[in-house]
Amino acid sequence: MLLEGNIAETKMHHSTGIWLKASKVNHSCMANCKRSFIGDLQIIRATQDILANTELFFWYREPTCDYADMKKEMQHWGFECTCNICDESKNLVKDISRKRKTLLIGLQRSIKQKHVSIERVERQLKVYEATFKKPATELPRMSVFNIYIALSKFYGKTQQLKNKLRDVKDKPRMRMWKTRDDEMMV
Repeated sequence: MLLEGNIAETKMHHSTGIWLKASKVNHSCMANCKRSFIGDLQIIRATQDILANTELFFWYREPTCDYADMKKEMQHWGFECTCNICDESKNLVKDISRKRKTLLIGLQRSIKQKHVSIERVERQLKVYEATFKKPATELPRMSVFNIYIALSKFYGKTQQLKNKLRDVKDKPRMRMWKTRDDEMMV
């Protein structure tokens, strides 16, 4: 078989392959299932309760909440996503869109700092959330998903610290621990 053109210039995706049954699953930013790979085996799992005869959707690409960006990416597959997330992004006023992008950049910087201020991240998230009219249950905030995951990890670490402090509270030398922001008394 001969291929025309320069193979090095051909745009290919990392997980290129043919899965006959999985090829029937369409894209939606509001997916009801998720795929994972073990070698060449593709596993599709529900992310919510799914009634019989319901169409399955997973991400072909992670949603960005930026309509122009998503439209460009979806052209590769020959369609335009019409989910609630893309529809809201498509009809968004430019000022709000710019504000969200700026806030998102700030959140990403805050979460990557060496000493993360949980309170600051919470305040930034509150401002970001205020740019939406619909609740997150109707319009998921996919662009800040990883921020919420990181925040939950920080909460977990904080709880672990409190548990460790309780374990040593009877030891006289360890009555006070200094933290970044304040002093914790046990």
